[in-house]
Amino acid sequence: MPEVPDNVPIYISSDFADDDSAASGEAEIISSSRESLLEDRSAATWQPYVRPLTADSSGDTSETAKSDNGATPIQETPRTTAEASATGSVKKHTILILAGLTAVNLFAFGVWLGFYLIPRAPVTTSLKPSLANLFGDGKTEHSAVNVLADVAAKANPSVVTIDIKFTPSKPSVNGTSRAIPPAEASGLIVRSDGYILTNSHVIHRDSEIKVTLNDERKFAARLIGRDDYSDLAVIKIDATELPVLKFADSKTVRPGDWAIAIGSPLGFDHTLTVGVISAINRSLSDFKNRVNLIQHDAALNLGNSGGPLLNINGEVIGINTAVRSQAVCIGFATPSDVAAEVARRLISDGHIPRAYLGVYMEDIDPERTRSLTLPSHPVAVKIARLAAGGPAEKAGLLAGDIISKINGIVVKSKREVRELTQASKPGDRVNIVVERQTHSIPITVVIGDLAKDSPEF
Repeated sequence: MPEVPDNVPIYISSDFADDDSAASGEAEIISSSRESLLEDRSAATWQPYVRPLTADSSGDTSETAKSDNGATPIQETPRTTAEASATGSVKKHTILILAGLTAVNLFAFGVWLGFYLIPRAPVTTSLKPSLANLFGDGKTEHSAVNVLADVAAKANPSVVTIDIKFTPSKPSVNGTSRAIPPAEASGLIVRSDGYILTNSHVIHRDSEIKVTLNDERKFAARLIGRDDYSDLAVIKIDATELPVLKFADSKTVRPGDWAIAIGSPLGFDHTLTVGVISAINRSLSDFKNRVNLIQHDAALNLGNSGGPLLNINGEVIGINTAVRSQAVCIGFATPSDVAAEVARRLISDGHIPRAYLGVYMEDIDPERTRSLTLPSHPVAVKIARLAAGGPAEKAGLLAGDIISKINGIVVKSKREVRELTQASKPGDRVNIVVERQTHSIPITVVIGDLAKDSPEF
């Protein structure tokens, strides 16, 4: 006879003594092996195979409950107390884990819901490149008749008027004190929480600063930081939700582009003047090593300092910083790329370390023309004068000295001197060789920090 798999039920013929005893359900189960049960029997007497009964812990045999058809089902062995306790412990542990995960999910959902539903004033900043310009894209569909008026209307709320009162009085050369008259300047809001960019030369370290917004609200301001090298400073007022303008990439500025200046010249707040970009990468002679500037012909006057220079799309391309003395409509602005980087560093750090030598220099060029921009061929660099109390004066340099070498490198122009000194850090020692009358004199200068050691004006 073929083998029958273990999972196949086997029916066997009845082993009851007689029919009456079978009806009463008192059957005696034959404990025989599976092999013996595979013998042929009459199908009419088959019954399900039942495993032998197991004894409980007390040694008694469990009673088998009968099914509806009279068959005796298999009865599972009862679980021990240890098994039941282990099962309950697992269930409790699972419940605790599920409860913890639910609590974490509810907390995260609450934080997410609060972030989006609780009212708050978001901070926007001009120093973010992705900020949209006034007209939403790089081109404007406005007609030439009203485009300048639209630029002015949308840019004016971001421009402020700054009033400065200098205290205390500054002592003069002969020891007597003289009062510095109040000054007025312009500024540009660069962050909606009250950070304003302006010029360094209009802000005294001990000055009292008042800011007037376009809507005529007035605020007291405090100095956050200043950078005389770029002639920029950042001040702060306690205000929120202020409008800001987008900064353009100043590398895209070209001579001939529109130039729109907004500021407060001579007390006339939010005055708009229009011109074009005259030139780029201009430099002004100054011992503080100014950056290259944008030249334009939009009219600037006292009070325009610190105001924005805009393009035709209302984007900031520069911060107006200087005018040429005894000239008409020759103004200069610090490029927006430099202004944005300086503003970010001043807001985060308060100051920017800059190497400071403290000398006014001029090139010696026997064939020098009257042009200020045509290429020259200097043969030496002369110290015209020294900044009072500056590192050069403390080291023993004198006006009239000819600088011949910086750290062993021959120099023939003030540009070369500035490049070499700017490569140093405040506190570094620089070896300078000067020609004084007929002698070569080596002098060691300790480089100062422009932000801390330079004179106020």
